[in-house]
Amino acid sequence: YFYRQTEEQKRVQPPSSTQGFGLYTDSESYAFGIQQQSYWNADRWRFDGILAKGDFRLKFFGLGSEAGDRNTSLAWRLKGTLLHPKLLRRVTGNWYVGLQYQLFTTDSTFSTAFSLGEGPLENIELGELDATSSGVGILVNRDTRDNRFNAYQGSILELDGIINDQAIGSNFDYEALKIRYRHYHPLRDDMVAALDARTCLKGGNVPFYDLCRLQLRGFSVTRYMEENLLSVQGEFRWRFYKRFGMVAFAGTGGVAPKLSDLSSDDFQLSLGAGLRFMVLESQRINLRVDYARGEGDDAWYISVAEAF
Repeated sequence: YFYRQTEEQKRVQPPSSTQGFGLYTDSESYAFGIQQQSYWNADRWRFDGILAKGDFRLKFFGLGSEAGDRNTSLAWRLKGTLLHPKLLRRVTGNWYVGLQYQLFTTDSTFSTAFSLGEGPLENIELGELDATSSGVGILVNRDTRDNRFNAYQGSILELDGIINDQAIGSNFDYEALKIRYRHYHPLRDDMVAALDARTCLKGGNVPFYDLCRLQLRGFSVTRYMEENLLSVQGEFRWRFYKRFGMVAFAGTGGVAPKLSDLSSDDFQLSLGAGLRFMVLESQRINLRVDYARGEGDDAWYISVAEAF
């Protein structure tokens, strides 16, 4: 739901919105939640808040780039609730500085299939862990995009630092720094080249459920996890007929205990293509269908809004 704007507000700030969302995968994982994005006072203030709940049936391969290449894994069921409000204030030009709070409550269960002789496979539970991460942090953004859902030009730089501490309800003391840069360059009126570069740095007593994860399309989201990550992906977007479009994308990235430990052997490759249909022209919101292949893995994605 997009809130109505005056003509003056349309010129100086994006529309505020309330969004309901849901997710489902063929592994029977699901999530649902609500997101509030508000802009006011000529875009001097920005608020972004998420409340979500999920039940994910995942695979745990272990840690590091080599773990993701293994054929063996544990079944990992993760139930969790996320609360994440962020408030930012424009300080000069397109620069924003703000504060955030993140609360992540989890219930993890690990199991494996086991059989004696020729009998049927039975699921054996290996352990369970209930844990909470609670942290506060700062945000620094520079945003020149012409649209927050489907930019045709501009860029956004995001620096996200957060400290989780037992003093504010966390079961683990650890720090996280994420840096993300997205850039959109128009090649012509119906073509855009897009870039998404990320780094994730975590230190301290980092819980396994909140490690940096390689989030390229074509991989299981838990296939490559560690305390440090570096990735980059590019996408070529072409609106070939009215509301219809197509994309081609490629990306690479790797994980390691330290960024200095990353080598060319740690980087994984993702390739894919997809189709687009613009379901809401006023906000440039696309319905997308993507197919992607990673090394030894592949996936289909049907979703609303662009991947980045």
